[in-house]
Amino acid sequence: SQSAKLLARVSELEERQRWRSPQEELPPEDEMVLVIANGKIAENVKAVDAVMLASWAREDGWMLELYPETETGFEIRFWMPLPEFESG
Repeated sequence: SQSAKLLARVSELEERQRWRSPQEELPPEDEMVLVIANGKIAENVKAVDAVMLASWAREDGWMLELYPETETGFEIRFWMPLPEFESG
């Protein structure tokens, strides 16, 4: 039925757009995601539950989009895939 299809689609979208713990699940390598970051991310810049863009790689760990030179001193609390946009 149409309502069953709609409920299945809503469930699928809710599952995709939820915050995930990096201790439980990591994003695909080199895929840009939303993150919630804490800690020192640059000289005189401290993040407190800051929503940012970042990517993760097995070799390099987390890389913040705005602060790619920052390698340590911050923690990623949660991450979420970026929403998909349908063209048209």
